[in-house]
Amino acid sequence: MKRWWIRQPLTRCRNALQSSSDQHGRIRQYVSGLLVCEIAQPNGVAARKGRKSKGSFSCNTHRRYGGKECSAHYITLEQVQELLLGDICRHAMLAKADRERYIEHLVQVSEQEWNGERSSYQKEATACQKRLQELDVLLQKIYEDNAFGKLSDERYATMSANYEAELKTTKARLNELQELLNSYTRKTRNARQFAELVERYTDITELDEALLHTLIDKVVVHEKEPEGDAIVMKVDIYYRFIGKVGNIDGEALKAPMIRHRRPLGDAVIASA
Repeated sequence: MKRWWIRQPLTRCRNALQSSSDQHGRIRQYVSGLLVCEIAQPNGVAARKGRKSKGSFSCNTHRRYGGKECSAHYITLEQVQELLLGDICRHAMLAKADRERYIEHLVQVSEQEWNGERSSYQKEATACQKRLQELDVLLQKIYEDNAFGKLSDERYATMSANYEAELKTTKARLNELQELLNSYTRKTRNARQFAELVERYTDITELDEALLHTLIDKVVVHEKEPEGDAIVMKVDIYYRFIGKVGNIDGEALKAPMIRHRRPLGDAVIASA
């Protein structure tokens, strides 16, 4: 994928949010509805008020069932805000600087997610269409053979049932493949819609419920993992219309402000 990046200061995007405790509470509750754990997505996260932060979110599965199902990872409201605000500003500035090139970038990221499957889907769809034509010919042939006494009624009934069953399953698979291929076509249209939408938010300095509802579908929080000499926690932001984009290389984003606590062998254990 061709790399491109416009280096502009994001200082204004990183300003601390100055809002009342009531607003913090509203944002915390709204964000909790967007966050899900990578492992236990259906159960979501639990929000709680923090003493040293505006709030934090932890995995509901771990809270209910302990470490057998999921680890005790959590993320703070400040981390979520910095991550979302910075990423939204990045997308907004790229869209504003060169919308067509930005749309091309989004489509390229989408193609990476397909991982070569589009070509495979297209070949399979072509094969299904060919087989449906063959089945129509075969059904017509055994009907004529039965009508002219070349095929017994019992044999005709068996063969006809088999062909009809294959016809049904092949049609269903073709419809499934066509929907997958159509979803790829919609990616380009959706990328354009998102570019037009996000471009409005170049100068934002804070998050609110309306902005989050407009742009964000969900935020997936991964478990912490070692990366070199550090511990990182990857976060996937799924935007409306375009889904997961990641950083400029299409890779996962990482939660900011991870604090290292104590060494464990050569690794370092961190707490959000």
